[in-house]
Amino acid sequence: MNIYFQASYYILWGLVIVQFIFLTIIMKRLNKNGNTSNGTPTMTHEKEGIPLLEKFPRYVTDINGFRYDLHNYAVDTLLVFTMFKCSKCKDTYPAINNALKNKKGLSVIFFIFGSLDELNELIKEYKIEYPVVQLTHENIEYYNTKSFPFGYFMKADGTIYSKNLIVNEGMLNKLIYLGEENLKRKIS
Repeated sequence: MNIYFQASYYILWGLVIVQFIFLTIIMKRLNKNGNTSNGTPTMTHEKEGIPLLEKFPRYVTDINGFRYDLHNYAVDTLLVFTMFKCSKCKDTYPAINNALKNKKGLSVIFFIFGSLDELNELIKEYKIEYPVVQLTHENIEYYNTKSFPFGYFMKADGTIYSKNLIVNEGMLNKLIYLGEENLKRKIS
């Protein structure tokens, strides 16, 4: 029995060491993706969608027929892309309400992939009080956004200052923070 105990003891410690090394590697990669060398936060999906410092397409029309000129909008805006059948996207709606409680001068426009009935169901269920634009197979390529939920922080003149997946409230807050910081620094 003594030999079995010693073997299991060494195997157990070997597994603990392997897990420690594995977790250390993962944490280093997460830190590398989440911060630059000077500690400024970056976003992991900045290569997706419309490029930073480019203007979002000028006009959008919501499901009620109201047309918005995004190059002459009154305030900075979050553009949030979601899908009706996406479970992670459904966590986005309450997260946005929480994040915007203390943010004056910041608006939201939702771009939701789904039928009009599905969009109306979401609006009712999550009490969405912001404009909703319907995404279809035809216009989803136009916006060059293929990951959901995805968000853009757009200046009032239509310029994109940050963008990323927003699968939780922390990532949403990071998107807003980075957009505001980039506006202050006038990134180039």
